[in-house]
Amino acid sequence: MKCRLLECEIANHQKTLDVYRTDYDQLKEMIETEELTTNYSSSTSS
Repeated sequence: MKCRLLECEIANHQKTLDVYRTDYDQLKEMIETEELTTNYSSSTSS
């Protein structure tokens, strides 16, 4: 029974990791897009 509980814990942690990884990828993408937009705006305005 204890072993089963441990498996559940590991599965939950894995799920959390995947969620964090997805969030991180999305954030990174947003930041890169934001930087590109900012750079583009500042270069076209001058």
